Amino acid sequence: MEITVEKKNAIKLDNFNILDYDYVGEFHEGLAIVQKYDKCGFIDKTGNEVIKTEYNYANDFHEDLAIVTKNYKSSFIEKTGNEVINMEYNYANDFHEGFAKIRKDGELGFIDKTGNEVVKISYDYVGDFHEGLAWGIKNNKCGFIDKTGKEVIKTEYDYAGDFHEGLAWIIKNEKFGFIDKVGKEVIKTEYNNVGDFHEGLVWFKKNGRCGFIDKTGKEVIKAEYDYVANFHEGLAAIGKYDKYGFIDKAGRLIIKVEYDKVSDFQNGFARVVKNGKCGLIDKNGNVWSECIYNTINISDGMIVLDNKYLIDLEKLQRTFNCLVTINGETFEKEFETEKKRDKYIRILNAYIDGRTGRKESEINEKKRELEPLIKKLEEDILSIENSYCEDIKKKIEDYYKNYKM
Repeated sequence: MEITVEKKNAIKLDNFNILDYDYVGEFHEGLAIVQKYDKCGFIDKTGNEVIKTEYNYANDFHEDLAIVTKNYKSSFIEKTGNEVINMEYNYANDFHEGFAKIRKDGELGFIDKTGNEVVKISYDYVGDFHEGLAWGIKNNKCGFIDKTGKEVIKTEYDYAGDFHEGLAWIIKNEKFGFIDKVGKEVIKTEYNNVGDFHEGLVWFKKNGRCGFIDKTGKEVIKAEYDYVANFHEGLAAIGKYDKYGFIDKAGRLIIKVEYDKVSDFQNGFARVVKNGKCGLIDKNGNVWSECIYNTINISDGMIVLDNKYLIDLEKLQRTFNCLVTINGETFEKEFETEKKRDKYIRILNAYIDGRTGRKESEINEKKRELEPLIKKLEEDILSIENSYCEDIKKKIEDYYKNYKM
């Protein structure tokens, strides 16, 4: 006789909305892109389709406007679905700080939310505005412009990134460093790769290993990881030997390096992946759902499971289940609390270990004779309520006493 007992946590599917789409994107500014039969639209946080699925393509909303494409024509729409800017451009990007980057007849510029072209650019390429500045490339060198189009940091770098928390990364001679908004190099160009500053720290890669520095360039978390990501909500994903976990800002390991993939934390939760399936954990490493879903999206206070179940994170609850497998057949029982479930498992495991460890050979020899007992044990496991604590051991022991080895 073989009995195994396992824990299983799952998201409780109460207070949810059922969605009927092929794809559900992340929520931005209260709305999420949905797709059905190759057409895109938008839903709100109640799951209502507020903008019809009639577009060939759609971007997320940024600053209350989104780019959509229909019949090969693109435009900006409001959250009501009304078209506000009919695009006459070869290319346009999302709005950032009141401006959207456009390209028309080979020339770059920026438009405002009325569609007026407010900044003309004499650069070969430009980024979006972040903290009042945008990078621009001219003659294969990169610098920065302000919102009037004026060059405020000279085009002297090989490449550059956006400003975050007052600093932007730059590349010189294939090495990364950081400058401030007046163009002063505040962190030397000595790294093989870097991220953007988040929560006061930035990841770096040097000599094949990753760690974190602060805004003075001081190494605050030792470069000992194969992979790191930015800090979000006080935790950062780290990777070693193709497995991932999380550390805090002191470099302490908070969540074990055991997952195949992880996302950043949002609203206190992160998506984790094992064997191609998605699960959910909180910032203490508590498992809210085992890795059983095909997809999990966490964004803007909402979670979407398998493009089907839409749940407000404030209403999210979990169940505490016990899986009992007897001779290859699995039974599942749900408990009200983790404490009750774990106590149930401890009692049952202690009993199983004691019985099967002592009588292994006899049980194997008389497996067929034990089948009625196994069936009774299955029924008992499924029927025992939370009051099991006092009598479960006696119940199962009685079954064995009634059977003569």
